[in-house]
Amino acid sequence: MSDDAMAVGAALARAADPGALRRTLARLGEVTVRETHGSTVFLVGDRAYKLRKPMNANGADLRTLGARFRAGARDLELGMALAPGIVIGTLSVVPSGDGEDYLLTPSAEAEAIDALVEMARYDEADTMRERLRRHTLTGAQARAVGAKMATFHRAAARVPGGVDYRAVLNRNVEALMRLAGDHLAPAQWFGLQRFAAAFLLGWAEVLRARAAAGTVIDAHGDLRTEHVLIEGSRVRVVDRPEFDVLRRCDVADELGTLLVDLADQGAPPEVAAAVLSGYSEAGGALPPDALVAFFGSYRAQVRARVALVRAAELADEPAASERAHALRLLALSQRLGWQARGPLLLLVTGPAAAGRSTLATALAEASGLRILSSDVVRGEGTTEPPDHSPEARYGVYAELAERAGDGRATIVDATFGDHEARRTFTEGLGAPRAETLLVIECTAPTADRTDRAARRSAPQTGAPDDRAEEAANQSRTFTSMDAHAGRLSIDTQAPIGLQVEAVASWLDSLLATGRAG
Repeated sequence: MSDDAMAVGAALARAADPGALRRTLARLGEVTVRETHGSTVFLVGDRAYKLRKPMNANGADLRTLGARFRAGARDLELGMALAPGIVIGTLSVVPSGDGEDYLLTPSAEAEAIDALVEMARYDEADTMRERLRRHTLTGAQARAVGAKMATFHRAAARVPGGVDYRAVLNRNVEALMRLAGDHLAPAQWFGLQRFAAAFLLGWAEVLRARAAAGTVIDAHGDLRTEHVLIEGSRVRVVDRPEFDVLRRCDVADELGTLLVDLADQGAPPEVAAAVLSGYSEAGGALPPDALVAFFGSYRAQVRARVALVRAAELADEPAASERAHALRLLALSQRLGWQARGPLLLLVTGPAAAGRSTLATALAEASGLRILSSDVVRGEGTTEPPDHSPEARYGVYAELAERAGDGRATIVDATFGDHEARRTFTEGLGAPRAETLLVIECTAPTADRTDRAARRSAPQTGAPDDRAEEAANQSRTFTSMDAHAGRLSIDTQAPIGLQVEAVASWLDSLLATGRAG
């Protein structure tokens, strides 16, 4: 055995036994134990005591007593910036005379076998997560959280050289793939990697400029709702990671971490908006929305990986719950990826019965983007048969333009089959929004379209309507639409999943060149 291995073995032999430590702390009151990946935490009265596990992980080797003492001191130092008063100090764990339990002393003892971090215990009902769960979080409190982070970010140390996010994301996806097995199809894994690569390529200059401007900082590093305490008008943020590599990130990454956790907890969009508003009001420079969404997408994948690690350590039922949570997080990552592609304005066009509405609906489900449908607008506010006169039809396009002109990411489902309809829409939309149009044209053979239209006609009475005739007529009258930003033709005879994937791949090709959104 090597000298290093012998030294580590001796260090492990001197680590405290959690059971004996619990008996020691039971003298102070009832003990509740919480396990994390790297620590055992004992809750006793108004105190919490953290015992680090003697392990080598996350870039830090804590297998020796000296390393665990240094980590405790680092806890105190790191906590001062965002959570003063939480970390109190480090206690020496010394074997008692009978060998059944321990003595805890505030000084470094030669006989110590471990280090215990003493912390003030807080009421978990005051965490942002619990306030969300109980529906007691106010807009003012959410803004106060944003203001707290803005103040911290302005004062935080800058990290020269930035972060190699391509390497960071690749490592996380590779770890995910090993853990998730066949829970996601290969095409989904490829889609996650393709999107990340396209974004980092298209935004490379922006990220370099941000790093040069000092937006990569020594951050909190794990900004989640369970770590945010809101006590009256006071906001504190606990559990700042001790590992330097986890804290080095762009402020957009830090904000994305919190916003993805808000989404995972089911918070309404107004909460995230209030956090960002408070951040800006306190002097924080808000990153572009697409950048925050990108980092949120990445952080959702990190959380999915952590959930899968937990699943591997748990019994059947809890493990299944963690795996289900991981899959929900990966779905959230994909939706945030669509937001990161920019404030998309996708026009799903095509002649009657070409599969346009089916594709538009599938895209909306995959992306979480809102959908505006000409059929829905046409039928609003009336019980009469829809008016298909030219005047009414162009009025529908004017209404679609007004609703799509608010700058939100949108899918518009309409034929756009003639010049006047397109002119009405683009003029109503106005510049520069009209210059961001991305056109997806659905195509299918005339025979297939007329057959689809006939099957949709009066299913209860069997009486045909004019849809099949309209589908046939539009084969002769429909003209394709040009677009400033890009145009894609989709064969709707393909399975709907492949159609959605084709759209995503096309958007990523635009994203890589900086043209999406």
